[in-house]
Amino acid sequence: MAVAARSPITMSTRYALIVANDEYEDPKLKQLRAPIHDAQALARVLGDPTIGDFDVQLEINQPEHVLRKKVNRFLDKRQRDDTLLLHFSCHGLKDDSGQLFFAAADTEVDHLEDSAIESEWLRKRIDASRSEKIILLLDCCFSGAFSGRMRNRAGDAAHALEPLGGKGTVVLTASSALEFAWEGDTLSGEATPSVFTSELVRGLETGDADRDCDQWIAIGELYDYIYDRIIESGAKQTPGMDSNVRGELIVARNRREPPPVELRPEVEELLESPVMSVRMTAIGIIGPLLQKSGRHAPAAREALVQLRDDPDSSIRVSNAAAATLAEYDLDPRPEPEPEPVPSTRLVHDGAVMGVAFSPDGRWLATACGDQTARVWSIASATEHRRFSHDDWVLAAAMSPDAKLLATACRDGGARIWNVESSSEEIQVRHDGVVWAVAFSPDGRLLATAGADATVRLWDVDGSQERDRIDHDTPVVAVGFSPDGRLLVTAGTNGMARICDLVDGRDRTRLHVACPIVAVSFDHQSRVLAAGAGVDGVHVWDVNDARERFRIDHERTRAAAFASDGRSLATGGEDGTGRIWDTDNGNELAHVTGCGRVRAIALSHDGRWLAVAGGEHAVTLWRAGR
Repeated sequence: MAVAARSPITMSTRYALIVANDEYEDPKLKQLRAPIHDAQALARVLGDPTIGDFDVQLEINQPEHVLRKKVNRFLDKRQRDDTLLLHFSCHGLKDDSGQLFFAAADTEVDHLEDSAIESEWLRKRIDASRSEKIILLLDCCFSGAFSGRMRNRAGDAAHALEPLGGKGTVVLTASSALEFAWEGDTLSGEATPSVFTSELVRGLETGDADRDCDQWIAIGELYDYIYDRIIESGAKQTPGMDSNVRGELIVARNRREPPPVELRPEVEELLESPVMSVRMTAIGIIGPLLQKSGRHAPAAREALVQLRDDPDSSIRVSNAAAATLAEYDLDPRPEPEPEPVPSTRLVHDGAVMGVAFSPDGRWLATACGDQTARVWSIASATEHRRFSHDDWVLAAAMSPDAKLLATACRDGGARIWNVESSSEEIQVRHDGVVWAVAFSPDGRLLATAGADATVRLWDVDGSQERDRIDHDTPVVAVGFSPDGRLLVTAGTNGMARICDLVDGRDRTRLHVACPIVAVSFDHQSRVLAAGAGVDGVHVWDVNDARERFRIDHERTRAAAFASDGRSLATGGEDGTGRIWDTDNGNELAHVTGCGRVRAIALSHDGRWLAVAGGEHAVTLWRAGR
């Protein structure tokens, strides 16, 4: 008898307990602004049968003895296959011995042992539960101090991975053991969600946490999404995950159906051509789209069916369309595309956030989450210089003569270093995270872009602020045109502005539906590339703000031109780095296995591709020309 496959989400076996406190009797505990708002939003999303499908229990501002009873009963008398999610949003406190406590409404700071819930008690109660699928979410200060020394809930025997039925215990924390989970500098004004839980809710509700687009959000995907969003926001907290889960522990569904992707206009023109050889070329282009994903397949299949069934089509065109459709049905594997030959890996001690070649192609500058920037020799693939910072370095750029290095830092500072002496020459400040830096072509100006919604121009010789360009949202990318006359800036609102530095006026403004993540000019100041996340990469003609074509690289995170403008590199969350022909948008080559690409760069002669991906390394590929 056939057995129907069971959905990984079943209402009767999924339970959530959300604990939130924002009012405390002890005057030493300030009120928190976000927990109640967070708790209600999380309860709504988890309880939605189209998303989390949890049976949700919400406890707000309860005393310590009530919370102990609620938690104990929530974990007790469960079945092995029950999925349990326990969320704490409250003050996290430590005693003199370093023990972590969760504050209740009646907690007394001077008597934590008998008025707060100690983490060791919670750990023991989780270990005692029969459930083998437990998710603990801690949105509180010092949450990283919660040790993950849980027993292996999947047993000691080795098991094959279970794609939709993971087992174990996982703990997600809002910050490390030494960090605070920030809510802002003051408690005045309207309540706003905390960074951790608000991004948790956003990832589940929008479906953006479904990184592999399989319509399910696993705990690992959710953590990666929260981590990336918090780091990108500039919040000074680092979320953590401690897991002994085997397989994919599913948190929620992605209820958002991915929209179909239409064929590019230039492909449509090929399909409508009266010339048989041109239509044959179009079939060769759209055939592989059937292999890519469900988003591309409908439009490609419809076009091929029309060519196959059109009485006006030549026999050769009709047969080619039919053969392509049959090939898709029988063998969906795409043809391998050419790849550059890999050269070497440059290993770091943390996540690499930015990469940039020197204009002469001799050096590669890297910006890293290990609080350093580094300059590497391309010829020997060795570290040449290291520059220490007090916080994450998010971007780097080398001056035209390669003698200076500019760095952008999460602490709100931008610095200029002497490459040979490793000495700090200049430091300038923003009122928030600095996301990007760029030297002018003559090396006299440094442009810095920040979370304070400004772009600032500095005199490299004297660190004087020459000009300031105000935006409505944080600015995440900036670049000069090769002639030095234009400056392009891009913000999180999906708008790129091109400013004429001679007269100070905006030349044009370009809009896309998603936040722009990278911008660049070609060598003639004609074309601008702007990565826009799920919308791919738009390539515009700057003179008339006309979109020349769109590169279909999903969830693009980085883009960069070679200086001669003949090629463009893009990197995305699909784990690939790709090189494109800027004349027609055709893909020239790609590399795979890069993880979610954070930064990418092409050397000025187009011979080298640098990709910073999921691991703590930059891979240098010999791209060739």
